[in-house]
Amino acid sequence: MKTHWLLSLTVVTFLFACSKSDELPDPTPEPSKEEVDLTTLKVGQRSLFVRYTTTCENLEADFAFTGDTLIWEVVSTIEGDLQLKESFTERSPLYLNGAQEPVIYPVTGDGKKVLLPQRELSNLFFFYANDTIFLQPAASVPLQQDACRLMLQSEPFIDGVMFMHSDRLQRMREVLDDGHTIGNIKRIASQFSFLAPEDFLTGNIRVSSELEPLGCLGDLGWYTIRFSLWA
Repeated sequence: MKTHWLLSLTVVTFLFACSKSDELPDPTPEPSKEEVDLTTLKVGQRSLFVRYTTTCENLEADFAFTGDTLIWEVVSTIEGDLQLKESFTERSPLYLNGAQEPVIYPVTGDGKKVLLPQRELSNLFFFYANDTIFLQPAASVPLQQDACRLMLQSEPFIDGVMFMHSDRLQRMREVLDDGHTIGNIKRIASQFSFLAPEDFLTGNIRVSSELEPLGCLGDLGWYTIRFSLWA
């Protein structure tokens, strides 16, 4: 009887969370008693997310439900350093398309923001440049978005396009717009590169044409395109 009650509660919760779609997320493990808290990270914290998409230009529109459900956990290295671990549930479309290995990366911070230096290998912000938004369906604190800047518990994330959130970029904007320091911009050249692991071309979801018709150009190439559009 107790098992039936728990199953009913889970179904009701997901129906409420995913009212924008007729489909239900992949059945997930029970939410942790302690959600991931970026201000006080502890081993064992875990949060569940489902993925929706929209655009920064149309944040009021209905989100498109993707069906992906992601588990986000705080783990520890042998040395005791905290790390974040991401994995998709087995019925998530991204999992079925190759994102089956957990992604684990270190976490750092400076007291004002949380930095994830290996974000480019992260599934949580997969296709972030294409404005993928993750919402937390069954917990009290969802990921929030402020002008296309993702937040969790009022702590800002700095994504792979870090320059978009820097004070230096704001100063550059002032110089470009003052009308005399630079003048009219007639040509823009930009480049993005990073050291990919050996299995990147064969196993990383960013090179899957099934997920992104333009492959790496559509995902990683967005960094340079975004900067050109900004300029």
